[in-house]
Amino acid sequence: MGDELEFLSDEWIALYMELLNKNDRYEDAAKTWEGDFIFEVTADGEIITEPYRFYIDLWHGKCRSVRMARA
Repeated sequence: MGDELEFLSDEWIALYMELLNKNDRYEDAAKTWEGDFIFEVTADGEIITEPYRFYIDLWHGKCRSVRMARA
């Protein structure tokens, strides 16, 4: 399918942020919360061949940034 995005590609990360920022349920649930995370996706050796880390900055119901994190 031509519409599929590569997991954790720049396009995937941009879409993740866009969809999170359009999610009214998330915005309401997180309206008083702030924080940032680094998510680590471990390799399974088949589909994901190397570990990935990405950073996400969340602030009062909005995602301010998402990007790949460096080790």
